[in-house]
Amino acid sequence: MSLATRIGFIGANASPYASFLQLSALLQPWYQRHARPGRYTEPSMKQPLRILCFCLGWLMVAVGVVGIFLPLLPTTPFLLLAAGLFARSSPRFETWLLAHPVFGDPIRRWRENGAISPHAKAMAVAMIAASFAVFLYARAPGGSTAAIVAAFMALPVLFILTRPNA
Repeated sequence: MSLATRIGFIGANASPYASFLQLSALLQPWYQRHARPGRYTEPSMKQPLRILCFCLGWLMVAVGVVGIFLPLLPTTPFLLLAAGLFARSSPRFETWLLAHPVFGDPIRRWRENGAISPHAKAMAVAMIAASFAVFLYARAPGGSTAAIVAAFMALPVLFILTRPNA
């Protein structure tokens, strides 16, 4: 028996989807009570999808924070995804993310004009080049394999370098 069933707000024989709908109906008054008058606009999606986007947004924030400490996991793309998910589920947390002193600036620059800072461009290109060098050293591939990998690695480099500077 689950904890939700034991505390009594979800029926013991309810399907998982019915339980989810009951839980989202239970949370709806909380959202309405905590909405800021004049600033909060009701997103156009249904409640279960909003909750899913909200949870995925926090998952993307968590993966982005982990990416700060793991060199091969990028941070900014996950935070961009989180901002987009929060825009559809919780304007409050979207505002929090955009106003964040560390993460907010790159997200705002990307949203305004697709810009990447020159420092971030240099770091990204250097990491891609270093990854290719490690690949060449560790695998010692043939010429055609190295050319294919280089072509695939050149695509994100071209994308990064063609974005405007912030």
